[in-house]
Amino acid sequence: MTNLSNRRDLVEKVEYERNKLIRNKIPMSIIMADIDDFKIINDFYGQDYGDFILKELAKLFEEKLRRTDIISRWGGEEFLIILIETDSQKAYKVIESIREEIMLETFIYKNTDLNFTVSFGIYEYLNPDESIDSAIEKADKAMHDAKKSGKNKTIIYNQID
Repeated sequence: MTNLSNRRDLVEKVEYERNKLIRNKIPMSIIMADIDDFKIINDFYGQDYGDFILKELAKLFEEKLRRTDIISRWGGEEFLIILIETDSQKAYKVIESIREEIMLETFIYKNTDLNFTVSFGIYEYLNPDESIDSAIEKADKAMHDAKKSGKNKTIIYNQID
């Protein structure tokens, strides 16, 4: 539906980038994104509106991120983004810019104005001995902490209290 990488494709691409990380010691940032209150949108407007939002968000990610970055629909209303050769501070600036744009944007579908927000969690992956699954779990934890602390936020994993 979103024309983004699926999980299998994402895993292959991340393994390729992980091998580069081993050779060059250059970090990549793993970002988990989740649309805030997506169930409410689906329940109130209907699933076709939810599908529209997923497609628009995928398109926005593709427009705002580099071609070398990896964007995947992870499941439901979650997206997994890999910013290649990017540390967590640079990733934070990029993702905050995208988060703010989403927050301010009004999306129009079937003559209905739709506004929504997204919570993001970032994990800087630099240790090649750490599994990709572990790194994704840490990005996911940071994203859940963003939701717990009020939603519409970006949190870096190593900055969690």
